[in-house]
Amino acid sequence: ATRFVDFHLIVDQDMTVERSHAITEEMTAELVQRFPDTQVTIHVEPLGDRIKENELGISPDNLQKDEAGRPS
Repeated sequence: ATRFVDFHLIVDQDMTVERSHAITEEMTAELVQRFPDTQVTIHVEPLGDRIKENELGISPDNLQKDEAGRPS
């Protein structure tokens, strides 16, 4: 049976499209390797898009941050 994985990935609003695409490719490959017969869809959303943050129920205040205080 095929598994379906569909989620939103919140990224730094200054991240390039190229970098965010590379991250989704790495994540997809890892998921498919661990769970064969999986169809993965990842929606990339920039942190700072207030409309999308409201739709997803997130805020910059509740995200994990790195040592410099940036979302990680």
